[in-house]
Order: sequence, then structure tokens, then C-alpha cells
Amino acid sequence: MRSRTHLLTVALVACLTLGAPASAGAAAGPIEGKLKKFAPRARAGTSVTFRIVGIEPSRVGFGYVRSGRYARWVRTKKIKRAARRRPAKMEVRLPRRRVQSHRRVRLVVLLKKSSSKPRSPKEDANTPQPPATDPPTTDPGSAPVDEQVLASEKATTRPVGSPILSDAEAASHVRRSSWEPRPENAEANQRVPLPGELDDFLRDNISIFSEHKPLVTGNFTGTTDEIIQWAAWKWGLDEDIFRAVAVQESWWRMSAVGDGGVSFGLTQIKTTYHAGTYPLSSTSTAFNADYYGALFRYYYDGHATWLDNKEKGEPYTAGDLWGSIGTHFAGRWHTAAAEDYIARVKNHLTQRTWEREDF
Repeated sequence: MRSRTHLLTVALVACLTLGAPASAGAAAGPIEGKLKKFAPRARAGTSVTFRIVGIEPSRVGFGYVRSGRYARWVRTKKIKRAARRRPAKMEVRLPRRRVQSHRRVRLVVLLKKSSSKPRSPKEDANTPQPPATDPPTTDPGSAPVDEQVLASEKATTRPVGSPILSDAEAASHVRRSSWEPRPENAEANQRVPLPGELDDFLRDNISIFSEHKPLVTGNFTGTTDEIIQWAAWKWGLDEDIFRAVAVQESWWRMSAVGDGGVSFGLTQIKTTYHAGTYPLSSTSTAFNADYYGALFRYYYDGHATWLDNKEKGEPYTAGDLWGSIGTHFAGRWHTAAAEDYIARVKNHLTQRTWEREDF
């Protein structure tokens, strides 16, 4: 049966900057650069055609197509190629059920800022990056992401519901450096979970979004800062905020044990609330950071609706960056304890404590 062709108007999403509220209907959350969102210009069968307008090809960061809860990456080169052409059209194939059952199909493209400053502390600009070898895990049916990232770019907080980067894709963004303020973390920094070691975690943990649980692998090695970068890129959290959280939680020490012996490692993962995370939370820096990233997304993407039934300072809502940060400590949404913790993290962020001589 021949499918009908639908012509829709191109929709653009305004620039979302740190702390600025998202407009109605747009993806929420703070992000650097400009986020553009396109509606399909035409559909035929399983093909969806977008008209790419108002984009400078050199500024394309990454892009993905979203339909309901389904999302898949689109190759950056493909978006750039379409933006250069006249007419600027790009065709994307989706599973038939996604095209037929969801009217709201969108192409989301993040444009990089036109200029950026080097951000990595004591970074070795000439240190080569090792090639990433493991395959993407975001969506088995999606196209691989093929994008080049400038060495000066940093991970920023991506919008609510954004796809999670694969281990390899996140690793490709990491700015390699010999800087290591915590050489005592060396063993944990090289510790990757072995086959079978994640079984208890996958079986028992109910503290993060179930669809994200298989993505927590701890599959990365590097310095402490490189691991923070990797997890920040993977889960879409501003890497400086991640650094500030790690300062507040452990002073970047994987040996840190708190809360009377139940909280462990870089981000102080608590065994009493996060089943299956120990002992990897204390022996693998990458697992610890990976799990924290998934936990942040759980709160930030709006999955923790149970928080509305507990003591709270304001109604729980998706896209609240600092509410999500504070809940990791307090277990409650914008309570006095959460606000005090948020203030401490913000102070480390403002002071950039991890760059101080005495850190």
C-alpha cells in the first residue's frame, strides 16, 4: 500500500544556555552552543526527509533523530553534507513502526560555539588520543556516530531525553593529558570490570533508569580527570560540574569511604541505596563515574517521580540540573540539606578547586 506524503513546517529550537529555561515544547536543559530542531519535510514509507537550513556545516557538533522515546544518531558528516547542498535535504531511514506510530519525528542538531577556549587543566596538547575500538551501545539499530571534535571542546549538559553516547564515542571526545593530581588512584583508574562482575549490579540495582542500566560498563581507563571527562561526555553532564561534585564528595580520592563505611569512591556511591555497585564502586574509578552519570540522568530526565511523594522543597520536575545534583547527596528534592550541598558544589565550581595548588 502506498504511503501518504506529509509536508511539515521546519521547526527551530532557540539557543539553550546554562541556567536559561527551555521554551515550551523544546528539549529542556542547559547546553552550550545552539540547539536546532527540525520537523520532517516529507515522509515516504520508512524514509523521512528533512530540509537542513540555517546551519553552518563547520559548526555541526552532533545530531540525532527522535520519535517518541526512540532515538538514533545521525552521522555528523551526513548532516554537514546536507547543509552544504542546495536544496539542503537529508533522508533518514527509520523502523517502519516508528514512522507509522509516531507523528512527532524530529531531527535535533547541536551547533558548536563559533569560538571556544582551552579548558583542560594542565593539558598536554600534543598527547595523541588512542583509537576507540568498542562498538556503539546507544541503539543496536542506529548508524555509528562519525564526528570530529576539537581538542578545546568540553562536555556540556545535554537536553532531557538525549541519547547516551557509547563507551567508544565518549572516549573519542576525551582530551588526553598527563595531569594527575591523585597518583594514588592509578590502580583504580586502570580497573575495568571483568566479565561476570556486573551480574549482581544488573540483577539487583533498581536505583537508575532500567534502560540505562546495561550501559553502565566502566569500560574506560585513563587519569582521574580523563575518566571524569569520559563519564561526563557519555551521560551528558557538564564536565566542570562533574569535577566539582567529585571534589565535594571525595576530593578526587578513590580510597574515600564515608557515611560510616557505606559510601565509596570518587562520587561516594552508597551501598545501602545503590544495590550491586559494591565492590566495583570502590575499586574501579570508571565504574564509579559511569554509575554517577547514569544516576544523574535518572533524576534529570524525570524518571524519579517518587521524589514528589517524599519531603521536598519544590515539585519534582525533569530538566532541573541542580535539583538532580543535590538529590545525589540528600535523597530528596530541593530540601535544606540538598540546597546546602548544591551551594558547596557551586562554590567548588566557581573557585575551580581542582586547579588550585593545594588540591
